[in-house]
Parts: sequence; structure tokens; C-alpha cells
Amino acid sequence: TDAFEFVDASTGPLGQGVAMGVGMAIAEKRMSLKINKGNTRVIDNYTYVIAGDGCLQEGVALEALQIASVMKLNKFILIHDYNKIQLDTKVSDVSNVDLLAYFKAIGFNVIEVNEATYLNVNKAITEAKKSDKPTYIMVHNIIAPFT
Repeated sequence: TDAFEFVDASTGPLGQGVAMGVGMAIAEKRMSLKINKGNTRVIDNYTYVIAGDGCLQEGVALEALQIASVMKLNKFILIHDYNKIQLDTKVSDVSNVDLLAYFKAIGFNVIEVNEATYLNVNKAITEAKKSDKPTYIMVHNIIAPFT
């Protein structure tokens, strides 16, 4: 309805927000198939998840993302704040995963944003909405750039 333009959900430990987002996208897909008839779109929303580097090292997140791909959740958009820092160290100290290659390998639409501006991220989201796959948007960022 017009009363609810979005639903905000906060989560606990690393990775759980990604899994919750995939669950919400599954619910949207199932409900839209059941409720939407013809050109009438009662259920027609996207699920956006903003995740940091540490979130994408967690098993619960990685397993959920594979489900998103298998289920072809094209309205699931993962925005990764890629600053190369996890809890208390550089990501490169604990992981050598090429995330762009990983997401391509599991069947995601992959978009890379080299400059973290509103316009660039908005353009990437607009592009993501054209895909028939879930989308991973890697946004290169610098943690606390002016401190």
C-alpha cells in the first residue's frame, strides 16, 4: 500500500542480514506469483541488502546467496560496501577470495562501482533491475576517508 513504501529490517551477527534478505526475496517471489494476476501488481518490490566485507565471509551468508541464485531471485540486490576491512584487520590478511569471480560463478549478475557516489550506486541499482538474476554490486569505498 501507499502507507508502506519500504520495510526496514535490522539484524544481529555478521551474515544474518544477508540471509534475512534472501528470505524476504523468497517471500516476495512466492507472494507475487500467488497474488499478482494479469497486469495487476500488488506485490512488486525489490529486496536490497547492504553488507560489509566481514558479512561476506560468513557461511550463513554464502549459503543463502547460493539459494538466491538457484531460485533466480532477480529482485534481490546485494550492495557490498567494499572497503577491504573486516572487524579488526584487512580482508587480505584472512581471505584471498575474488568476490567478483565468486558471484559470477554462482550465477549472479555482477556490477562493479569504482567510485562510491550516490549517482554511481543509483545507476548500478537501475542496471540491476534489468537483470533476470540476483545482483551483486561491489562498491569500492574507503573507510573513514577524511579522518
